[in-house]
Parts: sequence; C-alpha cells; structure tokens
Amino acid sequence: QADGGTVASRWFLFTCETVRDTYQNIYGKTFNREYVKDTTQPPPYYYRNDLPSAGQQVPSDIVWDGDAAGILASINDGVFIVQHRDHGSVSGWADPSFHISNLSGLTNGEKTPIVMSINCLTGQFVNDCFAENLFARENGAVAVVAAVESSYSYFNDYFCYGVYKSFNDEYTSPPFSYTNPGGDYMGGQALINGKLEMQAAAPYNPYGSWETYAEKEWDLFQWFGDPTMDMRTDVPHSLTVTAPYTLPSGSTSAVFTVADSEGPVEGAMVCMMHTSGLWVSGVTDASGSVTLTFGAIGALNDITYMATAHNALPYEGVINGVGVEDFASGILNASVGSPYPNPASASITFPFTLDNAGSVTIAVFDISGRTVNTVQSGELESGSHGLVWDITEVPQGVYMARITDHNGTVTNRRFVISR
Repeated sequence: QADGGTVASRWFLFTCETVRDTYQNIYGKTFNREYVKDTTQPPPYYYRNDLPSAGQQVPSDIVWDGDAAGILASINDGVFIVQHRDHGSVSGWADPSFHISNLSGLTNGEKTPIVMSINCLTGQFVNDCFAENLFARENGAVAVVAAVESSYSYFNDYFCYGVYKSFNDEYTSPPFSYTNPGGDYMGGQALINGKLEMQAAAPYNPYGSWETYAEKEWDLFQWFGDPTMDMRTDVPHSLTVTAPYTLPSGSTSAVFTVADSEGPVEGAMVCMMHTSGLWVSGVTDASGSVTLTFGAIGALNDITYMATAHNALPYEGVINGVGVEDFASGILNASVGSPYPNPASASITFPFTLDNAGSVTIAVFDISGRTVNTVQSGELESGSHGLVWDITEVPQGVYMARITDHNGTVTNRRFVISR
C-alpha cells in the first residue's frame, strides 16, 4: 500500500517479504508471490523509512498481478504456509481479493496449509467469518491465525515476526527484534510469542500512544485449530520409542526413551492413557528419557501411548498389563516404528523389531474399516524388519495398518497414500 505514491504507507509488503526471504534464503524453500499495488506510479518503490523497515528499495523482480486464481493454484499445489498481510474483512482479504466465495475452488485435499491471516476482522467468529470457513473445509487449512476485530499496523507486523521466530530456529530479522523467541514449536506457543514480541515493540511505534493498542492486540488474534499442533519446518522423520512391554498390576511408573536417526530426542512429549481413566504425560530429558508416574494400576490391557516431537511423525504403541509381578519370560517383544514415507505414492515400508521369533500379522484397512490387504501373516525371525508394500494400484486416501503379534498385542499406524 503506497496510497498512490512510490513509498509504502504501511509494512504489508515488507513483512511478507521477510517471510519469503526466511524460507528462501535460510531454508531453501520455493515460494509463490501474489502481490498487487495501489499506485500507477512507475518503479522503483520503497518501504517506509521507519521501523520495522528502513527505507529499502522494494525488490524490482516483483510482478504485481496477484489474484484469487493465483492464490487457489498455490494452495491446491500443496504449499505448507500461506502468509497474507493487508486489509481484511469478515468475509476475506481485500488485496489480492480472496473471500469465502472463492473457497469452493480449493481442491488441495489433505495438503492443508497453515494460513497466517494478519489483517482485520477475518477471524470474527461471532459471524460467518473467513477463518472459520477456511479451517472447517475438508479442502482448507489445518490452522488459521486471524483477528476477531479491527487490528493495527506495526503492532500486527511485530506480532507476525514473533510468531515466525517462535517456530523457526532461524529467521530473517527485521532491523530490530525485541524478544527473539525460539524453540516453541506448538501453534499456541507461537501465538503467545507473537503477542509477546508485539508487546515489547509497542512503545517504539511511530504513532505515539501504544498502551491501548497493545492491550487490544492481545485479545484480537486467535488460533483456529489445534493449539498443540507441531509447526513443522521440515519433512517429518520417524521416531523410535523404547517402552515397557508390560505393566504389571500395582505398577506406579513407566519409563520411555525416544530417539531418532541422530540419537536421543530431548523435548519429546510422551502421553499414556487407558479407558479406565489413566492419563499421564511428560517430556523427555537430554537423554531422551522420561518417567511417567501415576497411581497404582490394576490388571490393565491395551494401555496406549504416543510420543511426539518437533518435525517428527507421531509414534503410537500399546502396552499390555499382566496380573502379577513375575510375568513369564519368552514372549514376542515387538518395537513398531512409523510407516515411511508418509505420505507415500509407490511403496510404503513397515519397520519393526522383534526380540524373539514369532508370528506377526500386518493388515491394512481403509477409513470405512474395509480390509484392503494383508501385508504379512506368518512366522518371522527375531531382529529388525522392514516389510515393503507395493501401493501403485491402491487408491489415494488415509489408511490404518494394524500390526498384531502372537500374544495379541495390537499396534495401529496411520498413513496416507497421495499422488
């Protein structure tokens, strides 16, 4: 926005370009620009000469032909993040124009991006708002950040920087940063860190009074989606989890160790639960270990657990309980990894390790519960295995693999076939 001139009156473009520079120059990602201008003056154009910009020349390679068709094409192609910074309304974005009425053109399926809608009103959920429509659609967004009322330039921009700095270990900084957050990868954490950065930058805004604006800004921006979602910055990798094979009646603790191909994983969250009411969680230390403590349990079967970490696929498993402490040895102890690649297109591998030889069955089901294929059924030797299934003739979709050992221990793994 240059109000008909050649110098930006706000920081809309500058903020979008810091996001673009970060992902292109630091992370090597490709990007799509969908920009428009409100001036007929010829270039060169310049950013504002005050923070967060410093009067720099706007990149000369920008093409000002952004429109709804270009936005739809990018989302349908599978971009992982969409950044908008401009004016907004309850129904959508002002420039480039993109509204609820355009969402019917989305065909991105399960390739759902995070959408940063940093503008006014697009999250006003007391009405039928843009953010809710985009999040609720089957072909939409996995999460949306948006404001419930009119919001404020400069404050919005520093809020935006704080969100990105929270979940990106490196970021192309504006000329001055106040809180420099980092290492907080959950969506809700990123939202709060954005507001903390905005609060710290507020006294230095070019408009003067700031207390009222900053206070309102804390209430304006909301997270539409799961606030515990990992804000991934890379293709997710597999985890390996060492867990108890059994938990005897009377147990009050369980030790888990989480690792990946590079070694122990610090900061992984492990959660264990049972339908009887057992629910406990904890975070791994530098050695990748965490001890979960709980009240004495009875003879429980099918105690489920899950481990999650930044840029990692969730690891799910099941622990069987037994009624006495001196449980007989010699059972089949199976450690089951996550299928990979996920999503998959041509083939998928099911990794697992057996401490003892025994019978293993791997059955695959679609989301309706119909059996699609039995990948494995029979005896296997002890050791590590990676069973490969050719999926070239299998339709796209979400599937569940059920891995069962000869003791009846069941481990479920979800995966996606996408082409």
